[in-house]
Amino acid sequence: MFYPVIAFFLALIPFVVIPNFGDGIRTPKEIASIIGLVAIIAVCGLYPRKRVNLKWLYLFWGWCAISVIFNSYLMPFLLGYKNGLPIFLALTSDAGVSGIPVYFLAWKELFYISLAITAIYSLASVEMWQYRKWSIFNIDIHSLPSTIKSQTFNISKMITVIVIIMCGYSIIQWAGLDNFFRTTNNQGLVAEHNIGGYWHATHRIVGTLGNPTIFAAWLVTLFPFCLYLKNKLGYVGMTMICVTLILTRSTISWLALLGILMFWLFIKQRRAFVLAMCALCLSVMLVYQHRDNPVIKDYCGLTGRIEVHKVVWEKLRDRPLLGMGLGTFEYMIGINPLVSEKLHDENWKELHDDYGQLWWSVGLIGLGLFLMFIVDVFKRFFRNVSKEGLVYASSMVAFLIVCLALFPMRIAPQSFYGVVFTGLLLNVIGG
Repeated sequence: MFYPVIAFFLALIPFVVIPNFGDGIRTPKEIASIIGLVAIIAVCGLYPRKRVNLKWLYLFWGWCAISVIFNSYLMPFLLGYKNGLPIFLALTSDAGVSGIPVYFLAWKELFYISLAITAIYSLASVEMWQYRKWSIFNIDIHSLPSTIKSQTFNISKMITVIVIIMCGYSIIQWAGLDNFFRTTNNQGLVAEHNIGGYWHATHRIVGTLGNPTIFAAWLVTLFPFCLYLKNKLGYVGMTMICVTLILTRSTISWLALLGILMFWLFIKQRRAFVLAMCALCLSVMLVYQHRDNPVIKDYCGLTGRIEVHKVVWEKLRDRPLLGMGLGTFEYMIGINPLVSEKLHDENWKELHDDYGQLWWSVGLIGLGLFLMFIVDVFKRFFRNVSKEGLVYASSMVAFLIVCLALFPMRIAPQSFYGVVFTGLLLNVIGG
């Protein structure tokens, strides 16, 4: 019962699309992720538990709650929108109640954080391979005994099938034959059809996630599961992921894939790792020497990330330890017309840097506690290395690399997968 629930939501969430429900793509997946995490927590409650030490995660959780108290300054009150732009009630000395306390904005993010941490604890502490028996209405129900190896194999096989289906669909999109998703540009204009020189081919390849870079970043975190199978199905999955990464031209996804392969070699083939490091250093030198090449510029472009980080730092430098508060980024940066004007009329509702946005939300203290949790996880992994643990740890490496340039902690299905794989990794390596 434990693994079927996990497998069901791992398979379901990427494909959940409901037109006219929020944005039709992210919102349905977000709701499905919440339901999935609640279901996993509930199912874990049916199994015996083992001790698990997640002190850094608990400290981070506690600091998130405490920071809500410290971050109690007033923000301009959002009155509504006009012509697509937000209208704020300006803060003045004689305006009376002209702002709202920041902590009113924190409840949603604090809920997500609490749900994620509870799910990680549940997955890490459950004795999922033990025999369990309980009675309902005098009918004995037995959960099937399982092993970590067999269930990791089954999850890997299921994920590989999902990868093949999604990559196959993305190739249909690349060919301009998709009837359901339409290409858009940076201004939000939607193409009448997906074939034509005006609409770049990379914009078509979105799977069911709605964005080519987010789609590629999600796929690369699943590469270790295809690699783990070591059979024809796994090789097909790995090949299709690589083909899709080429078509999407996602630089951060290629870096994440490189991180997976280097991590895998470091664990299994130290000599090959040393040779790969030498080749990597040489490649970096060559790229730097040809940094003015148009192709290299296209792949290494930061697309406004430096500018938005400068704007963020202008506001954050007055509160570096405490941060600006959970839930405030969208209002103070994303839909702020003054900030949007500085950023060439673009609305950055996420920083595209999860570590930077953690710093913004809960300060250097919160970011430090979170990073200590990550360090603690990998310390435990290196004390108890296994093939199954390597799969989840490699996926976590890719996830953490993607966090440097995107926001996988803040969008489904990446956030859901990250929570589940972290919990399973902790379970496999002994909590």
